[in-house]
Amino acid sequence: MKDIGLGFYHVPHCMIMTIHTQYPTGKSAIVDDRGTELFFVDSGAVPDSDNYTTVILVHGSGVTGKTLHHLLPYAPPSNIRLVIPNRRDYPGSTPYTDEELGVLKAGEESAMEKVAREIAGFCKWFIENQSLPRISSDRKNGGIVLMGWSMGNATTISLIGWPNAIAKETLDLLKGYVRRLIVWGESWSVSLTFPVVYPRFTDAPHLALGLLETQPLKGYNPLVDPTLEAPVDAVVTFCNWVTGYYDHPDLSLREASTA
Repeated sequence: MKDIGLGFYHVPHCMIMTIHTQYPTGKSAIVDDRGTELFFVDSGAVPDSDNYTTVILVHGSGVTGKTLHHLLPYAPPSNIRLVIPNRRDYPGSTPYTDEELGVLKAGEESAMEKVAREIAGFCKWFIENQSLPRISSDRKNGGIVLMGWSMGNATTISLIGWPNAIAKETLDLLKGYVRRLIVWGESWSVSLTFPVVYPRFTDAPHLALGLLETQPLKGYNPLVDPTLEAPVDAVVTFCNWVTGYYDHPDLSLREASTA
């Protein structure tokens, strides 16, 4: 995801605050030995269940985890504990330093290695502090399921994309808990024990998957619109664009030329 991909991964938190000025009470997890914190909201342990699944759902760029909070009350009836963190540089979580932003915007691989360590550290913190159920013997219950929405998939995928960047002790711990990766918007799932991917259709951002050449030639993306010179204009336009509804002659073709 060199250059443009990592640029999309980060949107300055000062722009996000104009969208979400009111924020609910949550908690913070310390994810590394530098004191880096990730703010999160948690539906809590499922009452009277010793095999609930913990779903860690990561938001995309341009919005915060608050966008997903309406899902929280639906989790316990499905034997799910839903945890929604805010990524770095979003409200409640540790901002990036100028040095970290420079590495991220330069598209350096070390930036994603750091993201991998932080999401691994978040899982580790939850395991050690919240007494989560381990993966069941049939691998159908318990444990942790990582789920990304939009560019949030870059965060969750980093865990299996850069395992060598994660301490062996942490990886050994996660093996007993992290059992599945869900790329929201696709029928893809990955088991960390059996790393087989089953693709059926693709709707998640190509940049989150590290694919830079799949943007349709006639497609529009406000984040690369040269007429939007101010970054905040690009973010506001993006929010309108991504939440809009459009008429298409034939959706089955999945081609921008038919729009």
